[in-house]
Amino acid sequence: MKICKGLILFIIFILTFSNAFSVEFNSIDSLRNALNQAKGDEKISLQLDLALRINETKINEADSLSQEALKAAQRIKNRLLEMRAYLILGTISPTFEEKG
Repeated sequence: MKICKGLILFIIFILTFSNAFSVEFNSIDSLRNALNQAKGDEKISLQLDLALRINETKINEADSLSQEALKAAQRIKNRLLEMRAYLILGTISPTFEEKG
């Protein structure tokens, strides 16, 4: 009986864990799709959101997205998005230096 409870708990754990991964990948795909449709402030914000999501696995892409977002924020003189871009670049840079 203890083995059955343990097995059931293990299966529930695996299903929950795999569901969390699929939600993360769907979220990244959703961000990419939304980014393709967006313009202006919304596009910059989505670039930064995506950069944060992928900075552990795709450091170069995250850095590139953040750099693009920073330039766009500076071009439209949106200080809030500019600040956010610098913050995300600061988050990515230590990771980039460690792995790069």
